[in-house]
Amino acid sequence: MYLGKWGWPKGGTTHAKPLAITEPDTLGSTSLAHLVRNIKPRYHFAGLYGVHYERLPYRNIQILDVGSTHITRFIGLSKVDNDKKLKWLYAFNITPACSMTSKKLMTSPGPVTACPYACPFSEDGTNQNFFAMGSLYGLKPPQSGNDRRGVKKKKHAGVLQECCCFCLTNPNIQRQLLLSIGNHSYLTLAKGGLVEDHLLIIPMEHVAASVNLSESAEKEVENYKLALIEYFHIQDLNVIFFERNLNSPHLQIQVVPIPKSCSSGAVKTIIEFASAQGLKFTELSKFSVLKQVVPKKTSKKSYFYVEIFNNKEICGKLVHIIDGNFPLQFGRMMLSSKDLLNLPDHIDWKECKISCDEEVKAADKFRRHFKKYDFTKK
Repeated sequence: MYLGKWGWPKGGTTHAKPLAITEPDTLGSTSLAHLVRNIKPRYHFAGLYGVHYERLPYRNIQILDVGSTHITRFIGLSKVDNDKKLKWLYAFNITPACSMTSKKLMTSPGPVTACPYACPFSEDGTNQNFFAMGSLYGLKPPQSGNDRRGVKKKKHAGVLQECCCFCLTNPNIQRQLLLSIGNHSYLTLAKGGLVEDHLLIIPMEHVAASVNLSESAEKEVENYKLALIEYFHIQDLNVIFFERNLNSPHLQIQVVPIPKSCSSGAVKTIIEFASAQGLKFTELSKFSVLKQVVPKKTSKKSYFYVEIFNNKEICGKLVHIIDGNFPLQFGRMMLSSKDLLNLPDHIDWKECKISCDEEVKAADKFRRHFKKYDFTKK
């Protein structure tokens, strides 16, 4: 618990309802926001501004923070015995974290939002963003080398691709996860998968978004999607595909099978879940093409895109243009929610890791079962 006697953290109302008073640009302390973001209190009380304010709880996840942690409740309290009779007391019960299981600690009783406090960026934000994703697969930042721009830009780009944890040219790629390799893309098990057959479709082209794929790569990616839809349908499962081209230089299309029993209302569930996080999704026509919504020329704008299939038919396409803070693990948060997979303890991929031997067995099992659907074998 944290009691802030000196004021509010800057950005405390982000992703939440606005204050009843006009918020000046100077409202809140950046230093305090930095402190609260790092200490992650379960309750944060603040005064100074003479208003009562209680926002939705927020989960302590940042764009560059791949871990899933407990929620924080922020409460602004008015002055004691104020003329407007605004609330200046707050009663609550709290169980010590040391007496709670990790699963119970991370469970929230209702809607939550993303962390409202902006992520800190180093002077070299590019490397920070790149290796934040690379760390998911054991890739560490280089300890030496020239990172200057200008005449060495092309050479440096080549080095980054060789080090990319999703490029097959990387000698350190975790090959035990590979399932199928085509001419322009490949299929792999996800590290720390949300469910047993959580997969990734990854192009061989080093591009950040599907709207930047070449025509041949795009066609092959679609072939993988069709094959997987057919494969999971036989197992009485539907499929959700999603991609997030934020803070990752190499596109990964996430493939998550879900029970048919919770597929019909998935579109509504995802929209409502996103809204509770302060995010707005646009539902596209079933016949629309993502490139029409996010043209290649403007693809530097980050987005989150979801496709939901039900009985082999597309039943929803949703897109969110990212403009501001966005939780890195939103896809897992969304699918782990109560009305979909209901796996709150699976949000953090680290909690779902299996041993290398288990990965080898899981990959071998999938290859055997998927063989008749794998167009690369025909």
